[in-house]
Amino acid sequence: MDAARALVETATDADLFLYPGDRHLFTDRSLPSYDEQATKQVNHRVLGFLDRMK
Repeated sequence: MDAARALVETATDADLFLYPGDRHLFTDRSLPSYDEQATKQVNHRVLGFLDRMK
C-alpha cells in the first residue's frame, strides 16, 4: 500500500482506487467475494480510462 501511494504521489497523472474487502477477485460473480457495487465502479473507471486513451 505504501508503494502504491508513493507511486501515485510522484506520477503526473495517476489515481489510486481502493475497494472494500481483502479479496482481489471481487469482480468475479461466480465467487462468494463478488461485490456488485464495487464491480460497477471498477467497470465505470476502466471504461473511462480506456475512453481517454482514444
